[in-house]
Amino acid sequence: LTQYRSTTDALRETVTKVKASSSAKVVSAGLASITADSAVVDLFLDQSIVNVKSSRTLAQRVEMTLVRKDGRWLISRVVLP
Repeated sequence: LTQYRSTTDALRETVTKVKASSSAKVVSAGLASITADSAVVDLFLDQSIVNVKSSRTLAQRVEMTLVRKDGRWLISRVVLP
């Protein structure tokens, strides 16, 4: 949560200024590793970015670490390699 907030706070002013929006669609996902209490998943995304000057779609890869807590899988880390 702290990582997410610091990233989004830094972008908020610029995004507002250029009226930008972004969305992503998961194209594919793969399990990189797993144990009883943690897993690493690679997500492959098509990210669409639109602002007042342009629009584009980028292929992105996200590495997400999940941990099992109280019987639920929770996101503990997100890395954009």
